[in-house]
Amino acid sequence: MSVVLVTGTDTGIGKTVVTCAVAASLARRGRRVGVMKPAETGCAPDAEDAIALRIAAGDPSDLDTVCPYRLP
Repeated sequence: MSVVLVTGTDTGIGKTVVTCAVAASLARRGRRVGVMKPAETGCAPDAEDAIALRIAAGDPSDLDTVCPYRLP
């Protein structure tokens, strides 16, 4: 098992874009990929970034597992 952690210090710098690209690349190579965005702010109840991550990774986890804290 490997863990890849993507971090950044500001909003809108591409953390989600990079993470989606890494997750999709690994999934295409046949790796089982799970994603997590611990918190998402400035979003509707459906967390847009967390949903994009789930789709890119092919992760079947429910939204509450992928992103437990979603704040408007």
